Amino acid sequence: MKKTKQTGLTAIFACDEKWGIGKDGDMPWPTQKHDMKWFQSVTEESTIVMGRITWDSLPKKPLSNRKNIVVTRRPAAGADEYWSTSKLLHELSNKDFKETAIIIGGAQLFNLVRDDIDHILITKISGDWECDTILPYDYIKKNFKKTKVEHKHIEIESWTRK
Repeated sequence: MKKTKQTGLTAIFACDEKWGIGKDGDMPWPTQKHDMKWFQSVTEESTIVMGRITWDSLPKKPLSNRKNIVVTRRPAAGADEYWSTSKLLHELSNKDFKETAIIIGGAQLFNLVRDDIDHILITKISGDWECDTILPYDYIKKNFKKTKVEHKHIEIESWTRK
């Protein structure tokens, strides 16, 4: 997939049919190789920002060819940087940061910065995986417009702020 340049802050998630993104601190569905390949192509050579739970769930740390920033109160071994929430909120006022960073999880971090997010890319995973971590569908539907859906082995929704 060809990487397209968007302006503003982007968030990227995989979610099930009920907008669930995690269960017990991990993804509940089996690894989706096409989604992983797509995720890598979209995030390579970018700054990725994630919360501590997302960081802890990664099977291999840090994700290569990306600057890994973990938003946490304590050091995250292996991360390129770890930031407090106040540092992240301060950095969001920097246009260059907002246009090069990608929020990759989780729901707590999304909810913290959701008013700063301009684009959301969502891989749709079939089924209800009984997740305990859910994206706020009502907020997304109210504030974003689904601009395109791509199908090539996986279903990807692109949402842009209204």
